[in-house]
Amino acid sequence: MDTYMRAASKGLFGFLVVVMLHACGGGGGDDPPPPAPPAPPAPPAVVAPSGLSYTSPQTYTVGTAITALSPTVTGTVTGYAVAPALPAGLAIDATTGAVSGTPTTAAAAADYTITASNSGGSTTFPLNVTVNDVPVAAPSGLTYASPQTYNVETAITALTPTVTGTVSSYAVSPALPAGLAIDATTGAISGTPTAVAAAAAYTITATNAAGSTTFALTLATMLERATADRDDAAKKGMDQIHVLYVVPSDAGYDQQLDTNGKLEASVRSWSKWFAGPTGTGGPKLRLDTYGASDRLDVTFVHLAKFDADLAGTAGNVRTKLEYALLAAGFDATNKVYLAYYEGDGDGCASANWPPTLHGQLAVLYLRGKANPDCPAATFVGESDAPGYWEVLAVHEVLHPLGFAPACAPNQVGSGHVADSARELLFSGTLPTTPTLDVNHDDYYTAAVQNCFDLMNSAYLDPLPAGPEQPPFHPYENLTSAACSTELTVIPAPNATDATITFVNNYAPGGAGAALSVSELVVSGSGNVRTNVSSLPFGEGFQLNSTTNTKPKVGTVYVVTVGGIGGTCQAIVTATVNPGRFVVKATP
Repeated sequence: MDTYMRAASKGLFGFLVVVMLHACGGGGGDDPPPPAPPAPPAPPAVVAPSGLSYTSPQTYTVGTAITALSPTVTGTVTGYAVAPALPAGLAIDATTGAVSGTPTTAAAAADYTITASNSGGSTTFPLNVTVNDVPVAAPSGLTYASPQTYNVETAITALTPTVTGTVSSYAVSPALPAGLAIDATTGAISGTPTAVAAAAAYTITATNAAGSTTFALTLATMLERATADRDDAAKKGMDQIHVLYVVPSDAGYDQQLDTNGKLEASVRSWSKWFAGPTGTGGPKLRLDTYGASDRLDVTFVHLAKFDADLAGTAGNVRTKLEYALLAAGFDATNKVYLAYYEGDGDGCASANWPPTLHGQLAVLYLRGKANPDCPAATFVGESDAPGYWEVLAVHEVLHPLGFAPACAPNQVGSGHVADSARELLFSGTLPTTPTLDVNHDDYYTAAVQNCFDLMNSAYLDPLPAGPEQPPFHPYENLTSAACSTELTVIPAPNATDATITFVNNYAPGGAGAALSVSELVVSGSGNVRTNVSSLPFGEGFQLNSTTNTKPKVGTVYVVTVGGIGGTCQAIVTATVNPGRFVVKATP
């Protein structure tokens, strides 16, 4: 133990000496540097965020601000991003990850991948978003101005709808009349009708995603009513048949046959027959037409008289109609008139037959009562075989063209022939399936010497070589000499018979006045009036070789108001061809 204590004391002594020397700055020489402090401990590793989620799916509406959509996530996030870009109007906050904004465009459901990240990594979430358009109500209250009636061949003013709400498309059922169409976007109806269509209801439907609304538009397309002969265009000056629809003043008599297409279809039917195998086999009668589409020109004539005024016992109806039509200006010298008269008459039809009965008129009496065999006036379609009224029309219209002529071998009177019951111009019952000139031995390609033949008629189309007019055509529309020449004009009647027709349309100031017609006869050094006949307003008469007063070519007549001694209104002279003179307020 002593040894141990001694050793310890020695060690302690040495330590103290060292300490003391160091404290006193003693002990020279280079000492080693103190050891470096230990490195700080490494920071803990950053943990990537996880568990990112949003409430999904989300459905938004265009124009409506959304409630901010915030994420839930585990861990620290230093930034958010999204791919692909959110729908227009929406955005993500790169710091908080909140989605906000107001959608501006509709977008179909889609996933948008949102990434939350930090330095330790990232986590993702597929946010499903749909953006709907602003919800709309079904359209309602669709209306159009109705009913509508449009003219064929005339462009219509666009017919537009009124409707409440938004409409995505329009449709119509059944299809509109030919030439008209509906705009599927605006609902406007426009176009140019090309065919007649009776009044009918067309259901128009306006639709959007929420539903639809409908309207029943009543619409008709009609031929335009014309009260004057339309321009003849390419046929100007050519001989042709002009169709008239004549209606008396009786209420309810107007069936609008000129505008509803029935007359046009009927005439087209018999016209096709005429040019067919049992007709001419080629040539057709030249009809008065108009417009680029060659529509039949039908003129509407509304008479000032009632049916009873015309169907009385004094004179036949055709003659009275002829005078009324001349007064109305239907006096073209190159036309024969086919009148469909809405009234009673002389049987079912009647016509002039020159040269025995001068004139340019054939009439069908659509309400004929005199002949109980007259059927109801119904008409066939253009493509149909001719019916009763079609056969009757072509039968009658041939008479003022001069057929059958008196020189035809089988002609039995008034332009009829009697060799076959199938004959179009048969003198008996009208055939249902006629043939034009059976055996071709009377008036068509008949080759009867010096006898007028239909194959050469100027009324055929195409025009034959060397076309021939009906007997004594063209008629003359007479003009008046000045009344001041009454004493100096020289009447010079010769031996040739003449025909002259007078019609009274004299109404100064709108009031009709009676007239007198006198022949001027040379007496001494001047002329004197010899009474022929009175002429009531709205009436007419014809002088010819069969009347009491028989005019000769060159006979001069004076028309006066106030009796035979009254004031002169016109002075006219009979001519070789039949003449007619309509007395007006201003001759």
